[in-house]
Amino acid sequence: MIEFKLTGKISAKIVFDDSGIEELITLFSEVLDSNEAWTRIAEDRILKVIRNEEASTMNLLQNNSITMTMDSDEIEYVIERLKICLVEKVFYPAEFCELRYKQKDVTIYAEYVEL
Repeated sequence: MIEFKLTGKISAKIVFDDSGIEELITLFSEVLDSNEAWTRIAEDRILKVIRNEEASTMNLLQNNSITMTMDSDEIEYVIERLKICLVEKVFYPAEFCELRYKQKDVTIYAEYVEL
């Protein structure tokens, strides 16, 4: 399970369980190999990640898809933290990443839930 929601004007949250962690690790690992990848996070929502060494951005599109653009270092750091979360069952600190969205810096927080 993976959920993504805006929680304020400059924050969003990604919530996941054990299977969501595994999906996210796979997604981010694929991005390192192929520059972009996507996964379905709800029946009508897609999370797409693009590797770009120049910009870190987020776009929410009208068709309910979310695109996160991150550099390699950020992607590797996220993978490392997700692997730790899989063992420790907590994502700490809660900041997942920071991206530009509508000309503002938006902090993406992460939360692990047990289902």
